[in-house]
Amino acid sequence: MISAIFDDHYEAFCTWREAGLSDLTCIHVDAHLDVMSTGFNEESLQGIARARSREELESYRGNPRLPWGGFHCGNYLYPALKDGTVSELIWVLPAHIIGGESFVDGVRQETQNWLDLQLEEYGGLRGEGGAVVGTLEGCRFVVCTAENLPPIPEDARVALDIDVDYFIRNTDDRIWQTPHQLHDLLGPLNIEVLTVAYSVDGGYTPLQERYLGKVALDVFGGDPEAWKAETERLIALDQQADPAAWESFLEQAPEWLKPAVLLRLNRVEEAAAADPEYTPRFQNELARKLVKKEHRAGLEMMEDLEEETAEALYLKTYLSLGEGDVVQARRSLTELLERHQLTPLERSRVLLLKANACLDLGEPRAALKLVEEALTVELDSSELQFVRANCLTQSGELKKAAKAMRKALRLAQGRVSSLPMMLSAARLYDQLGQQALAGSVRRELKEVDVTGRYAIKTILDASKI
Repeated sequence: MISAIFDDHYEAFCTWREAGLSDLTCIHVDAHLDVMSTGFNEESLQGIARARSREELESYRGNPRLPWGGFHCGNYLYPALKDGTVSELIWVLPAHIIGGESFVDGVRQETQNWLDLQLEEYGGLRGEGGAVVGTLEGCRFVVCTAENLPPIPEDARVALDIDVDYFIRNTDDRIWQTPHQLHDLLGPLNIEVLTVAYSVDGGYTPLQERYLGKVALDVFGGDPEAWKAETERLIALDQQADPAAWESFLEQAPEWLKPAVLLRLNRVEEAAAADPEYTPRFQNELARKLVKKEHRAGLEMMEDLEEETAEALYLKTYLSLGEGDVVQARRSLTELLERHQLTPLERSRVLLLKANACLDLGEPRAALKLVEEALTVELDSSELQFVRANCLTQSGELKKAAKAMRKALRLAQGRVSSLPMMLSAARLYDQLGQQALAGSVRRELKEVDVTGRYAIKTILDASKI
C-alpha cells in the first residue's frame, strides 16, 4: 500500500500522480467535496494532465488562502475527474452537514454549491440503498455516510482519501466519530493508496485535534486498533474538561500525542517545543472562526491586526459578508486590489466579488466597470456575463442588458446556473415589453427545471403581468 500524510489536501493528487495511478475508485472521506472548477482554465487542465512530478504540478498551484486561482485543497478532485486519475468518486460525509427536504435534495444542493452541475447530472442524482448515486463530470459519483458505503468491486483500484476535518463537528468542535469507528463502518477495503490530510492550515481542523491524522493513517494503514485506547481516553477527558485528569494522562501519553494534550492544558509553548507543527497560528484561528460561522468573533480578533495581508483581507471580506456588512466587505476588497499582487485569475475573482457588493449597495455603474475589467481575463465566464447583465439592468440600459443576458445563457447552456438566468431573462423581456419572448423563456424554464425551484416563480411572475 502507498501511504502519505500531509496538511494540504491538494497533496493527495500529487501522491496519485507521482505513483502513476489512474482509473481510481476514490473513497473521499471529508466534510468537503473539494471539486470546485474555479481556478482552472483549459490550458492549466491540460498542463496538469501532462504533469508527472510534484515539481511540474507545483507550477499550477494556487494560494489555498486565496482560493480563486490555481490548484489547491478545495479543487484538486476536479482535474482528477477530468483527466481520468479518478474514474469513480465516492464522497463519504458526516450526515449532519447535509440539509434539504431529503438526503437526495440536500446532496444535490450541496454538490451544486461546489460545481455548476449539468442539468442531466443534477436531475440524475437519485437515492439508492441509503446513498445518492449519479455521475459527476461524466464519472460515477456516490454520496453516502460511512454506514451506507456501497459494495466495492474486488478489482477496483481503491484510493482512500481522508480529511481529519471529517471527524470534527463544527458546532461544538467535538469529535463525533473516531477513525476506529469509521474503520468498522466502512468494513474491509482493499486499499491501493491511502492519503490523509490534517487540514489544520485554513482553519478546517482545530489544532489540538491534529493528532487524529496519525491515528487515521495507522488505523487504515494496517492496524485497526492503533491508538484506540488513547483516543477514547482523550475524548472522554475532553467531555470532563478536568485539567488534573489531563495532567495525569500527559504522563502516560506517547510522545507524539503529548503536544495535543499540552494544548488542552494551555501550555502552548511546551506543545510547540515538543512539535513545531502544534504551534498556534493566528491566521488559522481566524479562519476557524469563518469555518464555524462565528463572524463577529472573527472580526473582533482582527481589530488589533498591525498588518492586513492579502489572506487577512480575504478572511475579513467573508467575515463581513457573514455579518451582513457589505460596506466593510467592499472596503476590504478595494484594499486587496490596490495593495496586493494577485494573479490575473485571483484579481478577476476579487473584481467579481466587489462588483456584487456594489450591486447590493445600489451602485451598478461602479459594478459594471469592475465586471468589464474581469471579463478581460475571463471572457467566457457565464457568471461574469450574468452579473454584467444585472449591472446594465440596474442602470436602465435594458437592450444592452438583454444582449449580455443572452450571452450568459449561451455560455451556461445545459448547466444548473442557467435556470436563474432564464428567470432573470424573462423578467428583463417583460420590462422591454417583449411579453411573447418572456413567455417563451418561462415555458422553456418549466421544461428544463430539474430543481423544482423555479416553476412557482414563473407562475407568480405570470400572475403579475
